[in-house]
Amino acid sequence: AYAIDRQIDTKAWHGNPATEAGEAPHVRFVGAALPDNAQWRGECGACHTPFYPALLPARSWQKIIDDQHQHFEAGNDLALDLATAQAVLKFLVDNAADQHLTEAANKIDRSVPSSETPLRITETPYWIKKHRDISAAVWASPEVKTRSNCAACHSDAEDGTFEDAAMQIPAPAKP
Repeated sequence: AYAIDRQIDTKAWHGNPATEAGEAPHVRFVGAALPDNAQWRGECGACHTPFYPALLPARSWQKIIDDQHQHFEAGNDLALDLATAQAVLKFLVDNAADQHLTEAANKIDRSVPSSETPLRITETPYWIKKHRDISAAVWASPEVKTRSNCAACHSDAEDGTFEDAAMQIPAPAKP
């Protein structure tokens, strides 16, 4: 149905507001919902976008939680109590890339050598390969600003599915 809807949206008679504004038509991908966890969203989302666990292998999430007293920046302590850390870690590990819940998770998992433990999604070989052709001007655009702003291009980033059909790259920054 998604493919049919997308074809209909491209027709001039459909009256798609995006098309009328000169933009490419875009329809949000709707697929199977992945597991969710309010505690994970609350703890991780208090400081940044909570990145869906399927974007890193379980060993990466384990290290991130183990090193919570220096979360990416010296002096930045997550300060999770033991019960909270264990609950959040369980959700992260149960839904990590190793579980292959999505196509992106499968590809991320296959791209990371078992001897490596990436701590940033943007450092995984699959992410690097998938994003290599995106220009510096797109990364600098006001809609994107940073490589960790997944939602700027992926309408399903919050859901964690990262389907190709749900991606639309914003216009590059104007010089």
